[in-house]
Amino acid sequence: MRIKNVFKITFLLVTILLMSSCKNSINDWDRFALNGKVKTIIERIYEVEKKFGEWEIGDHVLGADSRISFDNLGNRRWIEYFDFDDYLTGKLIFKREDRDKIEEAFYDKNGKLVDFSRREILHNSKNELEYVIYDGVGEKISQGKSFYKKNRLVKDIHQTFENNEVKEETMDVREYDKYGNLVSRKIVDAKGKVISFSKYEYLDFDKKKNWTKKFVYFSEKDQEPCYVLIREYEYY
Repeated sequence: MRIKNVFKITFLLVTILLMSSCKNSINDWDRFALNGKVKTIIERIYEVEKKFGEWEIGDHVLGADSRISFDNLGNRRWIEYFDFDDYLTGKLIFKREDRDKIEEAFYDKNGKLVDFSRREILHNSKNELEYVIYDGVGEKISQGKSFYKKNRLVKDIHQTFENNEVKEETMDVREYDKYGNLVSRKIVDAKGKVISFSKYEYLDFDKKKNWTKKFVYFSEKDQEPCYVLIREYEYY
């Protein structure tokens, strides 16, 4: 098993969810290219293996599954993270004001706020927001600015701090297909060096045309997927 990549895929998935918010959008159903009135999404992550020349689902990746809950207006209420025995490992909770997300906080399985996990959000306009991330004692550790186009996050500039000075700056750039599904994500440093890259291939869809299976690649030239993501939907 490629255990060394577990933290990589988990980090990518969590930050995709953390930085996806936009003022005056229709709702989160629209933001994440979901069709129909989705109530919950269960997403499980597996390694892939080749059998008889075809890629198939391999070992279940430990501790990287999630369950997303939406209200009946289409906005996310919370995201639970759990292992493949369905034991809760953490929970991300959203706070809203006039339907806009203004705060996110991540808690461990015991309900304790995790350091480096509380994010305050300021909506500047329909296509731009700013956010600040605080540690467990309330000190600012990073900040960023996100830019949107057609209700999709296309660029995020993120700065981390040390002794009240900028220690590192990165830029996250994303591309989508014509249906609004994320197809690639690239993170570069202040000098333009690529820190990480991921791309996504959508394989199966349900009757409402929401994807149920996709491959994840960690190289622009990679022809072999690293993981396969499987989704199950519950609708209102």
